[in-house]
Amino acid sequence: MKKLLLLFSGCLVCGVLGVWGVGSYLSKSANHSITMPDIGFESVAYGRTHGSFLDAGSRQQCALLLHGVNADRTSMIDRAKFLKTIGISSLAIDLQAHGETVGEQISFGYFESEDAYHGLRYLKTVAGCHRRCCSNQGTIPQFGDLIS
Repeated sequence: MKKLLLLFSGCLVCGVLGVWGVGSYLSKSANHSITMPDIGFESVAYGRTHGSFLDAGSRQQCALLLHGVNADRTSMIDRAKFLKTIGISSLAIDLQAHGETVGEQISFGYFESEDAYHGLRYLKTVAGCHRRCCSNQGTIPQFGDLIS
C-alpha cells in the first residue's frame, strides 16, 4: 500500500510539473519587430499598445482587428485590405507579449483586454471614428453591435 501511495504521489508531481512546463511554453512572450506592407499603414502607439492604422478615406466606420495567440498584427493584413475596399478603416494591434507590444508572458486575455481597450480609445479619440467594432481571426465585423 505504501508503494502504491508513493507511486501515485510521484505520478501526481510529474503531472503537475508537466502541465506547468507546457503552460509556461505556451504563454512565453512572442515579441519581435514588425514590418507592414507599404500600402498605407500608419504606425500607431497608444498607451503601451502598438499597431497599424489603415485609413479607408472615411472615419464613419472603423474596425479594431485582433490577432490570435502567438501571432501578431501582420496576420490581419488581408482583412484590413478587404475592409478598406468596402470603405472601413481599420486598426490592427499587437496584443500584450505579441509583436511590438511589450509583455513578459501571454495572459490569454487578462492583460490583452487592456490592449483592446487602448485600440478602441485610439479609434475614438485620435482617429475620430464614429462607429467602431472589433474583429478577431474568426469573425467578420458587425456594426449592429457597436462599441462606444
